[in-house]
Amino acid sequence: MSATLAQEHLRVKATELRAEFNPGDDRIHLLELELYTPLMISRYKTNVPVPGLPNLDGMLQYASFYWCAHACAREHPEMATHYLWQINDALEGRGWINFPVPLHSLTVDHPGTAIAQTLYDCSVGLPLDPLSGMTCYPVGNELLKQDGSRFKRTVDSIPLRRRVPHPEEVYKPIRLTRQLDTGRGATKALDNRMYTLVVDAYCFLFRGDAEWVCRLLERLKADGVGVGKKAALGYGRISDVQVSPAGADFNATFGYSLNDEQKQTLGVDVGTHVITLLRNVPSDVLFGWCANGQHNKLLLGSSAVKVLSLIPELAGYTPPYWLKSRQALVAQYGSLLYSQP
Repeated sequence: MSATLAQEHLRVKATELRAEFNPGDDRIHLLELELYTPLMISRYKTNVPVPGLPNLDGMLQYASFYWCAHACAREHPEMATHYLWQINDALEGRGWINFPVPLHSLTVDHPGTAIAQTLYDCSVGLPLDPLSGMTCYPVGNELLKQDGSRFKRTVDSIPLRRRVPHPEEVYKPIRLTRQLDTGRGATKALDNRMYTLVVDAYCFLFRGDAEWVCRLLERLKADGVGVGKKAALGYGRISDVQVSPAGADFNATFGYSLNDEQKQTLGVDVGTHVITLLRNVPSDVLFGWCANGQHNKLLLGSSAVKVLSLIPELAGYTPPYWLKSRQALVAQYGSLLYSQP
C-alpha cells in the first residue's frame, strides 16, 4: 500500500493547496521570523565557520509538504508514516513532489540544459542584530548593518557524530580489500561541525500571497516544528511570525541599494549606485538580465545594471536546494551590481 498510494494522496492535496494560493500580488511584503532556538543553516558541512542564510522559498515548500501530509494523515491515519517517508524517498531521487509555494515566481532556463525552472520572488533571510535590532545585509562575504557598521558575527556550532569510522580505529587491526570511501554513500563520515549565526530573528522580502505565507509558518509554529537543518534536534523553532508591507527603503526583492554609510564602509564613492544581491541567481541568468534589462527594475530595483563584483558558487537557486538538478553556477547573495541612479 505503499509509497505509490501515499504519493498519490500527497499530489492530490498539493493540487488542492495550490488552488488556494493567490501569488499574483506584486506588492513587496516584509516577513519577520523570530525564533526560540537558533536556525541551523550551514553553507558547508566542514569545520569552517561559514554559516549560511536561510531561503524563504525552501522553508515554505517544506511547510507546504507538512500541511499536505497533515491533511492526508487526518483522512488516512493508518498511512501517516508512509506520508512522512516520502521525504526519504525524495532524498534517494525517487518521486519528488513539487509542493506549491505561495510566492510570485518567474521561469528561467537552467544553465547548460535550458530546462525550465522556477525562481521565486523572495530574498534570503536578513539577520537582525540582537544588540541593535538593525537589519544586516550580505555585502561580499560580510554582513553590513544599516548604519554601515560591520556585523560582528558570533557563530555557534553543533558536532555531528561520526557514523562510520575506519575499522582499524575501533577494532583490532584488519586489512581491507579496498579503502572505505568516507566522503559519500553508506560509509560517509559525519565527524564534522555545522555552524550557525547566533541571532534570534530574520527578515525576508517577498512578493506573493502574504496570508498563506503566514498560515503555513504559523502551522509549523503551533505544532512546534522547526525549519532549517537539524530541526529534529530542536533547532529552528519559530516563536513569532509577522508580515507587513515593506517600507520605502525596499523597491525590489532580489537587490538592495546600499546607503551612503554602507558605501563609505566599502570605500565606494557615495555617488555610485551600488546594489547588493539578496539571493542566489544563476550567473547566466543574471548576465542575461544585465544585457537585456528584463526583470531588472522589478527584481533588482534599477532598469540598467552591470556586475561590479561576482561571488561565483556551485549551489542551488530554487527548492529543493539539495536536488542536483536545481544546482548551477550562481551569483551568490552578496554579489555587487551597479547602475545609474
